[in-house]
Amino acid sequence: MQKELNETLNRLNNQVQRKQKDKILPSGCSADEAYSLYRTWGATWCLQKVEQSVVEELMNGIAEGADLIHDFGVPPEFMARADEVLVELGVEQDDITMRNVWYIFQQMLPYVE
Repeated sequence: MQKELNETLNRLNNQVQRKQKDKILPSGCSADEAYSLYRTWGATWCLQKVEQSVVEELMNGIAEGADLIHDFGVPPEFMARADEVLVELGVEQDDITMRNVWYIFQQMLPYVE
């Protein structure tokens, strides 16, 4: 699933949008180009700087050995139960895709509620 998310993110960020003269936001460029060359498109930099100490505090609050991609904000008990349900349903982690994730989630719901 992460592979598909990465591919989708890359495609959407690099896909050039068609030019639309009445559009307020930049068009005729990719999202990456609009962010990187924002002055070229008459935009203002609005992203907010985050202090490194804030990031470090968040990172220190994450359990040792946690999988930062999958476990962030998910209680270990729920993650364990979700893994059990997937086994009960006969679903392998590699079988989950963007096309079937909601179908699998719907199958899991009765077992985790």
